[in-house]
Amino acid sequence: MTTGKRPVSRREFLKLGGASLAGATLLGVAGCGSGGSGQSSGPSIGWQAIPSYSTEQNTDQARVDYLKKAISKWEGSNKYSINARASSADVTAAMAQLLQQASQKRAADISQVDSYIFPRFYEYAYPLDDYLGDISPDQYFPFAREAMTNNGKVMGLQFTTDVRVLYYRKDKISTPPASWDDLISTGEKMKKQGLTPYLFPAGRDEATVTTSLFPYFWAQGGELVDGSGKP
Repeated sequence: MTTGKRPVSRREFLKLGGASLAGATLLGVAGCGSGGSGQSSGPSIGWQAIPSYSTEQNTDQARVDYLKKAISKWEGSNKYSINARASSADVTAAMAQLLQQASQKRAADISQVDSYIFPRFYEYAYPLDDYLGDISPDQYFPFAREAMTNNGKVMGLQFTTDVRVLYYRKDKISTPPASWDDLISTGEKMKKQGLTPYLFPAGRDEATVTTSLFPYFWAQGGELVDGSGKP
């Protein structure tokens, strides 16, 4: 990690509170680059986020206010400034660019990385185990722990995720389905009453598949690929 005046070790940064900042705001913590963008005259730490979690391109004012307050508080108790910048809204392009920067040691000191691609950053990220304090990988869901760790070491911290649920109308269904058989049986009964048993939340992005198809496919034991990765 470099600054405007002298190199700042990651151990020094994390001891000063960087780990707590990262845990609050970042998905992937990849201390793999050359630091800030060079705009700060003093020692700085480069922090790159996707637009929706940045302080520059974020349309959620409440989130912007929170991030600025957190950054200001951290800077107020340390001699380093946070050199914040935003990546592209095109996640695929942003991750490809970040991966290239990491391979060339030009990535920000802390970067927000999409979980599905984070394993590709393992060879460039620095382990965080020595700096986690009260944070334990056991506090995370198994799927998050799997992405966060490599060879038994914590390479990043996942800070957000979502869940898939089925909603039902209490005025139409007295007892919610408890199994797939119940779901199909209930749907057939609703259909006979002239009702639509399932409303498909179709859209233009990946949520159409990840929300409406794959969870139910996987829950019934479906597999997309075999052990060798073939369809």
